Amino acid sequence: MRTKQITLLLENKRKKKTYRQRMIESFEKDPFQCPHCHQEMELIGIWHADYGWIYHYMEDIEKERCRKYGIPFRRKKIG
Repeated sequence: MRTKQITLLLENKRKKKTYRQRMIESFEKDPFQCPHCHQEMELIGIWHADYGWIYHYMEDIEKERCRKYGIPFRRKKIG
């Protein structure tokens, strides 16, 4: 009985939707599609007026380089 209950719970567990999937569902518009040429865009960075850079693609590259060579990663403030 207990095994069956666990199995049912695992089957019913929903997979989290991505930002892109949620935006398409809500607004019927793809946030990563260029409004002019309709090509897929890449995310370069996210800027917030109060917090500054929340995400920047160069930070991921720097983290990978530091991990590869065993250098401690220090987050830099951009801007």
